[in-house]
Amino acid sequence: MPSTGSLPMYDLPALRSATDAWWSGLMRHMRRLGIKNIPIRRTNPVIDRIAHWQSPSLLLSQTCGHPFATNLSDRVRVVAAPCYDVADIDGPFYRGTLIVSAESDINAVADLEGATAVVNGTDSYSGFSALWRILEPFLNNGPFLNDYWVSGAHPLSIEAVATGHADCATIDAVTLALVSKVQPDLARHIKVLAPGSMAPALPYITSGETSDETLTLLRAALTDAVADPTLHPARQRLRIKGFEVRNNEDYRPFAEWANAPIDKPFARHEVAPPEAE
Repeated sequence: MPSTGSLPMYDLPALRSATDAWWSGLMRHMRRLGIKNIPIRRTNPVIDRIAHWQSPSLLLSQTCGHPFATNLSDRVRVVAAPCYDVADIDGPFYRGTLIVSAESDINAVADLEGATAVVNGTDSYSGFSALWRILEPFLNNGPFLNDYWVSGAHPLSIEAVATGHADCATIDAVTLALVSKVQPDLARHIKVLAPGSMAPALPYITSGETSDETLTLLRAALTDAVADPTLHPARQRLRIKGFEVRNNEDYRPFAEWANAPIDKPFARHEVAPPEAE
């Protein structure tokens, strides 16, 4: 059976050429190490990522901790966790970063009482669960925010806050760094209000049916790709510094976070996006 693969998590249009170059380099190193059935091209699983990730033919992809905990932990194997060149983050970690409009008079988390949030998805750690974790100290007396709506993607949440269609959002810190670089005119209309807690970085994964031998070769291919000078420009644009070997057990905390009462901060829970009203 031909294998499949993808890198969907930070695949911004402005960085697609870098993602393609990084993917091609990974495949080249896998081929050199003798891994069989290398994907001809990377899949763009926009319709059903869960089905794509659960496929027995999956050779390599990247997922988020929330879907890993809720849908994938018994169907995939963690290959490694990337280390990103992002301010205030060391090692194979990331966080959700709370942002507001740069033009707003919101200067502390306490100022958000009664606000409207935008989230990329309710199945996102950095965009939804991380917001709950930041607001948790303010929830002793009941809901703190008014409501939220779903944008569908972190860059769209950034745009919503920048244009005043939402008061706040928590954004994957890696996405925020990437967008700030490629869309500086958008980024100057937002400001960071508070950093969220660290969490394991979005893991590279393979099918649960992948053998121990192939898993070892996949990890070796990542190591070789990071050391490949021809891939340095792509890695630099994607802010990939390296990888650390991780396994499924390292992502167990996401199961607890995914089961938290994530609607608790909101008085009205999910509402329709502004353009749909």
